[in-house]
Amino acid sequence: MRLWRFLLAGVSISVLVVCHKPLSAPGPVTLLSPADSAVLRTSVVPFTWQGFGATEFELQVAADSKFKTLCIDDTLAGDSASPDVVTDGRYYWRVRARSADSVWSEWSGERRLDVERFRVVTSVKTDGYPHDVFVLGSRAYVADGQAGLAVFDISNPEAPVFLGARMDSLNEAWGVAASESYAFVAYGYTELLAVDIRNADSLKVVGELSYPSPGYGYDVALKDSWAYVAAGAQFIKVNVADPAHPNLVYQGYYPRDCHGVALQGRYGYVACEQLGVVAWLLDTTPPVQLGSMDTPSNARGIAVQGGYVYVADGRDGLVVVDVTDPGYISQVAVLSLKGYANSVAVQDTLAFVTCGDGGIAVANVARPESPALVAQIPSSYAVGVGSSGPYVFVGDRDIGFVVIKQEE
Repeated sequence: MRLWRFLLAGVSISVLVVCHKPLSAPGPVTLLSPADSAVLRTSVVPFTWQGFGATEFELQVAADSKFKTLCIDDTLAGDSASPDVVTDGRYYWRVRARSADSVWSEWSGERRLDVERFRVVTSVKTDGYPHDVFVLGSRAYVADGQAGLAVFDISNPEAPVFLGARMDSLNEAWGVAASESYAFVAYGYTELLAVDIRNADSLKVVGELSYPSPGYGYDVALKDSWAYVAAGAQFIKVNVADPAHPNLVYQGYYPRDCHGVALQGRYGYVACEQLGVVAWLLDTTPPVQLGSMDTPSNARGIAVQGGYVYVADGRDGLVVVDVTDPGYISQVAVLSLKGYANSVAVQDTLAFVTCGDGGIAVANVARPESPALVAQIPSSYAVGVGSSGPYVFVGDRDIGFVVIKQEE
């Protein structure tokens, strides 16, 4: 503090000047863990750091190194935090400190980390372009396009063993479902092909259902002694009690492509591209159409769990439909995804959606009305999916049969 005197126009003026010392900023923060470039198999990330002369810290986690896209921006009293990063991917993090006088330090340097709960553990090139994968016990059945049906032993999912294949060179295998002894293939113009799979190294075709027009087999689902086929302009119910003689009992006609089918209890749900989703009562002869709902884009693949249907809906990603009352079905959520959604499988609280060149999307559907993206796994052109335990099995048009493991 100083006293200054000035003489102005013969008048003496005294001015008291008070000088304040600048408030001290806390020392720089040292980042401790995770280490730079760490790869973590969990979304709950334990961040720790060290700072001195601070009462609070600000933690930022971003999807870019410039911190323009913040995922987390928290002010914390301690020197650690374990937030849920939610979605797999690459992230950057940094911390700064604030003193009791509310003075901030400079930001620490940033570190990079990768959250990877879902990772490709292996792939096997197939002879064709896989369209669908069906998993039963220790085997995976692949509808391998023009190369027909391929069978893999997945006793060790990370080292699948090719067991055998069966091909009809005049058609293309699009969908597959299997029982213990027989696989049923939606096989293009041969809407349904029955294959004896008891000796996988010597697969034998035992029966077929073929109506040249207007059907075209895209997908098949089994229930007891019945097979239900999404067959282009038809939805077909077939008695397969004797696989050597599939017996057509019903054909429902549509003006658009029936492309996917899923069953639950007494009901069946069909993905009909531009017509959306159709619900059927199956345990009557003939089956009865109960309700329908148009989806935003093209309904290609379909799965059902609980009171909800999950639709791979082309450019609109994953569409969730409430089917609590199959006669009055309604859309409850849409999750936009990269690429073109074409097939979907649901296991517990996770939905796996193949999205063409967008790869494989994993969505948390614990709350079906608000699905959340968990991971988007890169792939060449993913088109078919099945799941079993911690493993996801994918058909990729260019790569072949792909195995993904959930680490968390």
